[in-house]
Amino acid sequence: KPLEAPDLLTGCWRLIYTTSDSILGTTRPRPFRPRYKRILQSIDARQLAAKNEEWVLLGLLKNMVRARLTPRDDGRTVDVQFLRFGIGWLRIPAPAAAKG
Repeated sequence: KPLEAPDLLTGCWRLIYTTSDSILGTTRPRPFRPRYKRILQSIDARQLAAKNEEWVLLGLLKNMVRARLTPRDDGRTVDVQFLRFGIGWLRIPAPAAAKG
């Protein structure tokens, strides 16, 4: 139950492994795929907030997404509501349907 110890979960984490094609950007053209070791996730368990960041175009452009976390009744998992997407300097509000 990670939310019982929010100080242990809160921090910035570098992605080491995932099978998620959407996170790895495998369907994107090669220049727009995230750079190796440059996918980060910041979690603030007390504020129930998260931010993912990735660098593309040889590390010249940063993409990001901010999200709100809502604990589920099981106490082990959360629902994710994306709030804002960022591509370089451009910020775009996420539609209500953007959930994870």
